[in-house]
Amino acid sequence: MSRDAQHSNGSSIVELVDRTGTHDSENDLNHMDSDNMPNARHSNVSSIVDEGDDGTGMHGGENHLNHARHSNVSSTVVVGDGTDTHGGGNHLNQPVDTSNSNSTGAQSSRISKVRAQLRAADDNSYTPHFVTIGPCNRTPPSPEAEHIKLICVEFVERILREEEGAEGGGLAHVVEPLVPRVRACYDHDTVGEMTTEALSTLLLRDGCYLLGTTCNLPLPAANNPQAPPAPSNNVNAAAAMHVTRAQETASVRDTVFLLENQIPFVVLEAIHERVTGGNHSLLQSCLGPYVRKVLVDLLYISPWVEVPSLPEPPSHLLHLVHTYFKSPVTEPQQRSSSTGDDNTASTLDTPLLPIRSDRTGRWRRATEYCKYGDVRFKRRDDFKEGERWTFLDVRYDAGTLWIPRLRVDGMTWTILRNLMALEEQQEERRPVTAYCVFMSQVACTVEDVELLQRRGILEQFLGSDEEVAKGFANLCKGVIFDVDIPERNYLRSTWHELHKLCCDQGRNFMGSFRQKHWSEPLVRAGFGIAFCFFVFQLLQVILAFIPLVHKRNK
Repeated sequence: MSRDAQHSNGSSIVELVDRTGTHDSENDLNHMDSDNMPNARHSNVSSIVDEGDDGTGMHGGENHLNHARHSNVSSTVVVGDGTDTHGGGNHLNQPVDTSNSNSTGAQSSRISKVRAQLRAADDNSYTPHFVTIGPCNRTPPSPEAEHIKLICVEFVERILREEEGAEGGGLAHVVEPLVPRVRACYDHDTVGEMTTEALSTLLLRDGCYLLGTTCNLPLPAANNPQAPPAPSNNVNAAAAMHVTRAQETASVRDTVFLLENQIPFVVLEAIHERVTGGNHSLLQSCLGPYVRKVLVDLLYISPWVEVPSLPEPPSHLLHLVHTYFKSPVTEPQQRSSSTGDDNTASTLDTPLLPIRSDRTGRWRRATEYCKYGDVRFKRRDDFKEGERWTFLDVRYDAGTLWIPRLRVDGMTWTILRNLMALEEQQEERRPVTAYCVFMSQVACTVEDVELLQRRGILEQFLGSDEEVAKGFANLCKGVIFDVDIPERNYLRSTWHELHKLCCDQGRNFMGSFRQKHWSEPLVRAGFGIAFCFFVFQLLQVILAFIPLVHKRNK
């Protein structure tokens, strides 16, 4: 049982199952529709919520969001299509096993395959397009990339021979001693049938390729002040001569952001140390700025975010990327209390009960927050010069939800999906998953996407707003996430703040009035003219009474 699905005194599973059929009644928005509960057998389960194919998740109206079937336990959200990927009838009782992912160094550095339920949602986001790295993907999509790997190995070998002579030994025996450690990082079905020679050859080629395309290796000849600079002294320059701009972009996508397309960081350390004669910290100081530049260019972090100082090396490149994203908001570490026993009845037999005040539910759509809570959405650009921020820095303040700009392009879904898959396997805190659940429910329709674009929050480069809305609606399919654990869901307090606004009758009236009568420019102009006319008439009445008051005083 995963950490996300197993808690003391049981946990509750909320499954957002993708189904067609959105219920229309506006007055049912705050209740769960009990007629659409899937027939799943499980114990210690609080509620199962159906999410439509359009991602709206509306189950009839405004006043039905505050009720759900549940026992008194915390909620684990499973956003998916309800497909049983484990065999048998109940996939909810058998989530991916990550309970020991942080117990040891070997476990935390594992490079496991993406869970089948996640891959079924969007296989393309986890598949390399240009270059394969590691044993998980052995079918090269591009012969050019394999040729570049050989070029990188050849350059490194040649320079080592020039520096050390024939007795140096080159790179032949650098990776081979690491093979047992590398095997422990992968599943048996991934590397079990590979010989030591085949695996070490693969790691050597992939390691040289990664070092050659991600950082400028400070080779010994290049460190010599007497030696003139030359492309042959730099592996990166040698590789770049054979890579087009489109291939370079595809290479960044495949090598930096794909979870299954990784090799252990210890392999890169060994090759880097052999080539440079330096220590392990040199590699992090080399790869850190490269990863930071990639994230800055994609608008995920500010240019002033420093390269993180890590107590121990990351597991792989994607893990290094994730170290830049920390929960921007911290809450007191508290968990929902559990008063139910271990033999809680099936959800289907549990009566409807009001949601407790400390329970976290589904996010409303952006347009619904505007209508029912009079919430203002604004792009968060109040960062000071030199301030460090990431795209996760969502902040609520006095009726306004400030959200940093997010660029939506061809790599967005790939980056977010792989970061969520990494968090599921390795991370105790899951800030990227919390953000993705938030955005997938807030921006799941065309109207919501249009609203967030007008506010400058979304900057989209896809074909249409419909494509963006569909991408957000499907972003978290199959994701397992506990929304009620504060240290994992950093937006938990924000949900409760917005929920209070939507329950306030005054803000409900103002939001509905603003949306219905204040959204059109002509209507606003009419109200402005009417108000000016009213003020003019009021002044006339006041001026007419002033002489009468003076006469009476005389």
